[in-house]
Amino acid sequence: MSARIYFRVALFAPLALPLLVLLFIRFLPSLGQSSLAGVLAYQLGYGGPGYLVFLPVVFFLTQGKSERQLMRLAWLLPLAFAPFCAASFWFMSFVLGISVEPITLSAFFGILPFATLYSVVFGYVYVVVAFLIYLLLLAIAGTGGSAAQQGAAADRAASRHVG
Repeated sequence: MSARIYFRVALFAPLALPLLVLLFIRFLPSLGQSSLAGVLAYQLGYGGPGYLVFLPVVFFLTQGKSERQLMRLAWLLPLAFAPFCAASFWFMSFVLGISVEPITLSAFFGILPFATLYSVVFGYVYVVVAFLIYLLLLAIAGTGGSAAQQGAAADRAASRHVG
């Protein structure tokens, strides 16, 4: 698997993990009592809609990028997600009736600091875990060399098989 494919698949973790936890809660209700399950459900409910809008933007921005560029971009994504997160938080709180404040720019900027903190904390947890899994997979494959060299070799091998 090339670095490009791995990092694109890893982008789905912020949606897939909470969905899996909610699925397990459905069949194992005792898990629903944990604070982790609550945090992940909150993350999916409030951040999920914004992330669904953010994903196509990220896929567009990562087209044709090298492994090195993808790695640098991955560290910026939690910060880039903050405005999407703020819009999602505001939208979901309005939809759920928690906020009845009208659509205003001040309402958006009022929630932006919280959404930025939320995006940074959860976003960097996902980024760090994705990088650790990536490095673990490289170590298991025993491909030696830097991650950039390994990704370039994998990309070259994949392109030979495709065309």
